[in-house]
Amino acid sequence: MRWLAPPTRREIAILLFAQRSSRLPTTLNTPLDCRFRRFNYAGVILSRLGYAPSVILKDGRRPLGWRDQLDDTIIGNHDWNDGEASHWFWPHSAMWIGKKQLNQLWPPTNEPGVSSGFWRWNDQVPTTTLVKHVPGYTILDQVIALNDILYIVTDDPESFPSVNSISTGEWEVISSQTARSVIGRYGGRVLGVSWMCNEPVPQNTTLLSLWSLYSTLQSSIVTSLPYPTRFILPQIPAFTDDDLDETGARKDDSMPRSRSSTGFHPFLPKAAFLHMGVLYQEDWADYMRLVVADYQVAGADGLSAVLQQAKYGRIFEEPEQEKTAVTYIHRPGALREEDHDALVRALNKMSKDRKVDVHFVEAIDSDNNAEWGERMAAIVKSNVILAVQGPDILDGVFLKPSPTTTMVELFSPNTASREHQSVAESLGINYIAWSNTRKLSSDEITRLSNSQNDDQGRDVPVDSDAIVKAIWDTLTR
Repeated sequence: MRWLAPPTRREIAILLFAQRSSRLPTTLNTPLDCRFRRFNYAGVILSRLGYAPSVILKDGRRPLGWRDQLDDTIIGNHDWNDGEASHWFWPHSAMWIGKKQLNQLWPPTNEPGVSSGFWRWNDQVPTTTLVKHVPGYTILDQVIALNDILYIVTDDPESFPSVNSISTGEWEVISSQTARSVIGRYGGRVLGVSWMCNEPVPQNTTLLSLWSLYSTLQSSIVTSLPYPTRFILPQIPAFTDDDLDETGARKDDSMPRSRSSTGFHPFLPKAAFLHMGVLYQEDWADYMRLVVADYQVAGADGLSAVLQQAKYGRIFEEPEQEKTAVTYIHRPGALREEDHDALVRALNKMSKDRKVDVHFVEAIDSDNNAEWGERMAAIVKSNVILAVQGPDILDGVFLKPSPTTTMVELFSPNTASREHQSVAESLGINYIAWSNTRKLSSDEITRLSNSQNDDQGRDVPVDSDAIVKAIWDTLTR
């Protein structure tokens, strides 16, 4: 038989049998559902008439009657209406939500986004505005930083103070025309309020002075002031040690390192300004509103001019209490050991005899959140705080406001300081400088040496009975 000859009846029968046999396993695995389905039947009729519905709906699923378990597994069986979309709210789960419900749950904030960080001003270089100034403390809007130089752009330089009264460091006042060639046609913009201390070693009053200066703007605007976004220390590195080891190689970033001092406890800004970060020399860049403090320029008199009745204690407000309270902040080795023990006994006796709450807290420098919280909780309930000379007494700015609110600072013999007296008086808080057996007068505070040496603030003598009597007189006047 020739190769191209027509197949015989026997060959045709074998081919048909083989075709039916190959489909038999698939047929056996398919459920034998002989029932008529209303939707399938309707679909067949409509398709014959040319009116068959779309096989795939807008949400990507087949019509309801045509769906099976595979559709539900892949897409789900959620109700999904027009104008709604899938909104992811954690890595492996989704919710189906409409635009209206989405705006109710997450209303738009109308705050600037990431794209707002780029500013192309072309020839219209942003000019700087002077908001407020006293020597050493200044509020400026739209200061431009370029190549480690801070530029004040203005066509009216006479309306600005000299840069020497603003801060130390590289500052220049330039005109808009000069700025076009020096600065260029565009720049980066970091929104929000920035506080900056341009000192190589921050003072423990720096945060309080910036806080008070900024709060003075409250009376000039209707809405509440925005919280500061960042506290910048451009002269201070992030860590106390060098970034390079002895061989000149960069240190391992995973190894613990001590951060540089900021002049305040690390938990204070977290409690007072929830969204304020601390930036160091490595982070310094240009910002929009800048509140600048420089103690070297201001001095003690400038500090007094800045500090107002800022009511710092409102941050840690506690319910009103009828009993008066005294807090003694003790630092190991600050008082002579026998005088410290005698002072504790005298304060406890006053607590028992006079019905005064007495709190003993340690001047801790650790990052223990619980200890710091207990310390601040005691201070905000108190009328009087006493501590040996040094930064510990500055916790007195959080004392409960009252006519008897007093800060008592215990000095080494023949020493005193006006710095903390200026802070207290500027805030309307009574201040007592105590030397061993007696209170120092304002003239004595001014006259006595304020030199810092290794012996100051250590093994300080104090007459416990005399100091407790002075505290009681303060509480009862």
